[in-house]
Amino acid sequence: MKIDYKITEYFKENNLFDNESSLGLIVKNNFNSLLINGTSKDLVEFADILVSLALSKNKNDHIHIDDLSLLNKTSDYSEIIIEKKEG
Repeated sequence: MKIDYKITEYFKENNLFDNESSLGLIVKNNFNSLLINGTSKDLVEFADILVSLALSKNKNDHIHIDDLSLLNKTSDYSEIIIEKKEG
């Protein structure tokens, strides 16, 4: 699946990030809660991934986020799979 980083590019072109650093998302298990932590750039990139998946024309499409893409190596999880369900 192709990710279209339109939101990220818009933020970058308009200097809307609080800084340009990207540390990757940190996902932690926090007493029955899932904590997703990241810089403004990380969170906007995550939003782009979600929007791209939501707009995908493929039925039941999915995306893997891992330490080779947006996930920080210090996360409690090594991979996140997000699926778009048909309907």
